[in-house]
Amino acid sequence: MPQFPGSVPSFASKVPKTPAGIAVSDESHRVPASAPFVINLNQAIKEGTTPSAVCVDPAGARTPVAEGVPVTPGTFSFQRASGTAQFHSSDANREITFAYTGIGSPVRSEDLNQITGEIVAIAQYVKQLAAQRAQVLTGHIFGVAEPT
Repeated sequence: MPQFPGSVPSFASKVPKTPAGIAVSDESHRVPASAPFVINLNQAIKEGTTPSAVCVDPAGARTPVAEGVPVTPGTFSFQRASGTAQFHSSDANREITFAYTGIGSPVRSEDLNQITGEIVAIAQYVKQLAAQRAQVLTGHIFGVAEPT
């Protein structure tokens, strides 16, 4: 849902494409509280590399999380091309820290949809302002009272 003109949304910074890869460590995310239990990593994962994840409990203890298909409690599944990790429902609200070799931020459809929604909202707002301005100008030119 567009936020403009009520507020101006912020958009996450993207990491430039790096085919050679960049080591990413301690990238923290929280597993969503409701389905889908998917985390979008900041970067896509380089083919041929092995990502790792650990669950961090409130006391700070770190427990490795195994990569597994199908996803079962305590495991996750990576989609390398999209940079996403899917978790089991029992992992909801857990903090997960990832380490992997990233190759840049993927462009996700939800990113484009959010930007497109804001552009449409801005265009509609500008059109509305132009219509209001035309009414005011018409009133001045023809001696008609300004709209209230």
